[in-house]
Amino acid sequence: MAAARHAGRGAGPSQCTGILEAAMELRHLRYFVAVAEEQHVTRAARRLGMQQPPLTMQIQLLEQELGVQLFTRSPRRIELNDAGRVFLDDARKLLAAADAAVQRVRRHDQAAHAVLRIGLTTSSAIHGRTRSLLNGFRTERPHASLHLEEGAAIDLLNSLQRGTLDIAFIRAGTPAVESVDGQWLAEDELVVAVPISHPYAQASQLGLADLKSESIILYRQERCAGIGDMLLASCARAGFQPRIAGETRRLMSAVNMAAAGVGMTIVPKSMEALRMEGIVYRPMQAGSAMTAPVNMVFRRNDTSDVLHEFLSMGRGLAAAGSVARQAPG
Repeated sequence: MAAARHAGRGAGPSQCTGILEAAMELRHLRYFVAVAEEQHVTRAARRLGMQQPPLTMQIQLLEQELGVQLFTRSPRRIELNDAGRVFLDDARKLLAAADAAVQRVRRHDQAAHAVLRIGLTTSSAIHGRTRSLLNGFRTERPHASLHLEEGAAIDLLNSLQRGTLDIAFIRAGTPAVESVDGQWLAEDELVVAVPISHPYAQASQLGLADLKSESIILYRQERCAGIGDMLLASCARAGFQPRIAGETRRLMSAVNMAAAGVGMTIVPKSMEALRMEGIVYRPMQAGSAMTAPVNMVFRRNDTSDVLHEFLSMGRGLAAAGSVARQAPG
């Protein structure tokens, strides 16, 4: 605050309550509060990390600045007088307000220049709701940097636990890891990716029974119960085990193998947006229909403001999508 002096040394306590107009620096208020609370200049100096003589001088300068005596002094101690008690209340409020203002502006600056490290599997990245969330967050927080990394779910989870990612979008369920939490974002119908040369490419839809004698490419990962595990469980309930022609931990590899004619594979419907040559996508019959989630996973104890704002926006989209899905029509 700019320095200006009040005339007259005989002013009463009411003059101290006009502290907003008093010309002094915040450090003087901190010095005063420390001495008032300790009732001892030497102890207050130790608390402030400074020497006693400079502190004594600063308190005297403060009283001169105000034109008011704040303390009653004796050889052994220093005590607040009536004016000092009034001033102490206002000084504490001012310091609290100043500290809060500093924290707010720092949080604002950190949020404005925040970095959010996001991992995505291929199929979760192309889902419409994932794109809506990323685009919406970019619109709301144009100065925040989004660092995107694509990978297999297990690799993204490992990066999340190492702290090199803040959040990941995966098709698997939330892993049973104590430090990781999950939030459902969307659901996707599963379809069959069929080589274009296969007779089933002409079918309008397929059931699980149609896959019984076919070569299947399994998309599956360790530690993550996902689409491949769902298919195996559904086939087991139908009374058969599929013929596994190949197994991969990357969904794009499974689709490429299907396009090469190695076999068929089960993928989320959103993968149809890739329009790959050599395959067609066929829906599952009503009795065989399966869905796969898009889940957001993140470290449970992460206190990042930008992460929680992102999650809040994601929860809003998820809730709106869930209501729309349940609406009649």
